[in-house]
Amino acid sequence: MKGTRNRRQRGISLVELMVAMVVGLLLLSGVIQIFISSKATYETQERLARLQESGRFATMTLSRHLRMAGYVGCGGRGGSVFNNLAGFEDDVAYDFARGLYGSEFANTGPDDTDDDNPLDLGDDDLDDGSWSPALPADLTGNVTLGTDVLVVRGMAGRPVRALASESGNPIGSSNQFRVRHPNDFNGGDILMITDCRKSSIFQINTISHEAGDNRSVITRGGGDHTPGNEISSGPMPADQRYEHASEVARLETVAYYVGTDDGVPTLFRHVLSNPDGAAEPLIEGVENMQLLYGVDNNGNRSVDAYVTAADVEAADVWAEVIAVRFGLLVRSEQPVHDMPGTGGRLFSLAGTLVSVPDDNLQRQSFSGTVSLRNRAQ
Repeated sequence: MKGTRNRRQRGISLVELMVAMVVGLLLLSGVIQIFISSKATYETQERLARLQESGRFATMTLSRHLRMAGYVGCGGRGGSVFNNLAGFEDDVAYDFARGLYGSEFANTGPDDTDDDNPLDLGDDDLDDGSWSPALPADLTGNVTLGTDVLVVRGMAGRPVRALASESGNPIGSSNQFRVRHPNDFNGGDILMITDCRKSSIFQINTISHEAGDNRSVITRGGGDHTPGNEISSGPMPADQRYEHASEVARLETVAYYVGTDDGVPTLFRHVLSNPDGAAEPLIEGVENMQLLYGVDNNGNRSVDAYVTAADVEAADVWAEVIAVRFGLLVRSEQPVHDMPGTGGRLFSLAGTLVSVPDDNLQRQSFSGTVSLRNRAQ
């Protein structure tokens, strides 16, 4: 059309470009904020999930072992028990007459703490060495102040059958006897042999597996193992001899306690009956453990009172303990910055009130009451 100019697109103005850039930056900022928030939420939920998983695993581990405390197969049905280990009366690791034992840190029982005077995890003035009964020697210096210690004894693994000797003599009439193979016995292990009427506890000197015969030869005798046997060579007394088909099983004394692993509070497991063994870190983040013991005072197989290890020791009633109540305090591995921490809160662990520092760590308490199957039934 005459007089009409041909208009062409010549791009956008600087103002339009700046407006578009601002809008784009606003949108990108929103996306970044959503991403950061989602990532923080994911990390928080993951830490809390790991905290809860740690607590459940610790609870399950303690409960499972406590239920079997004092289990010694058919040897637990009564009769005489002969402990042939050297000096076992003076060593917590080898006194298998008591299936359960523990140590209470002074002034941390339910009667010692309240809202005005809780156990303070951040207190640097806790007196070292204040456990009653005293800590097993192998744990000295390793247990976190203000925490209790649990010691469980009993059979480890499945029992195997003792086999008749080639000469037909009863087991115990010499230093050697045979058992079925496969088994998990090793030199230095503590074994119990029982015919369900009597039982004998001793330490292996050596063991050899006879290929093709499905049997192992155990030498009881002497050796360099700790603690060693009172009767280091020769036959056992006549009242400690056994026929074939008697049960043979390994015994263990295991301690559970709270210590630190590279600065991180951790629940440890230490086999005290193995002097060559080392403490095994089980669960990171376990910050405190408190214990109470259910005592049956009248023999009716029900708990009359829950008391501390110090009270049980003072009354010498470890044999009357039929249940254990425990409380665990578990913390997150890293601070949780987008959630309120637990500083200033009081946690009840088996009746003991515990206060925690304001360190932005998440914490959760776990508890359990376990009946000792071999005593409460």
